Amino acid sequence: MSNPFVEETLEKLSILGNVTARAMFGGHGLYLDGVMFGLVAEDVLYLKVDDQTISKFQAAGGRPFTYDGKEGAPAVMSYWTFPSEVWESPEDLKEWGEIAYQAAVRSKPEAAAPKPEPVAKTVSPAPQAKKSAPKKKATKKKAKPAKKKAKVKVAKKKAKAKKSKPTPKKSKKAVKKSSKKLVSKKKSIKKKPVKKAKAKKAAKKKKRSK
Repeated sequence: MSNPFVEETLEKLSILGNVTARAMFGGHGLYLDGVMFGLVAEDVLYLKVDDQTISKFQAAGGRPFTYDGKEGAPAVMSYWTFPSEVWESPEDLKEWGEIAYQAAVRSKPEAAAPKPEPVAKTVSPAPQAKKSAPKKKATKKKAKPAKKKAKVKVAKKKAKAKKSKPTPKKSKKAVKKSSKKLVSKKKSIKKKPVKKAKAKKAAKKKKRSK
């Protein structure tokens, strides 16, 4: 590192822990545990402030870090100077450094809006069990028509079996008997009118002879 003031600042702030510096925008950012809590610009150290600590820096006569923003308007950052006598006292410098670090931690997005714990995710599978129940009923309803089709098929098979059975043929003896009966009936029909006619003629002859 080629900046002597940055090297001196790192040595003095080592009482806080492993403080590192990164070049940025013509200056250097100071980091502790991955959190930027200080800024070095033009050999001046600025420490991080927030709503809880800005009054302390203002009361000590500090001033914010500013730079030329859009259209030449000055932009103010939340990094302020601290009393010069603090620089020479390691204990005081540690106190102010810790105040700046705590303000930087509070200003991180993770601290302002912590991520919710994934507890509600375990509740979502419950509605799926209710939806799966109607599916079983639907399968039962669809299976019923299959039984009716099977009954229709059985009925058709029985009807075909009845049609396919040949009508029993009459034996020759039964045919002869039935033909004899018909002949005898014809003879009896012919004989009866002849006898009656003869009886009538005989009666007439008797009357005439008398």
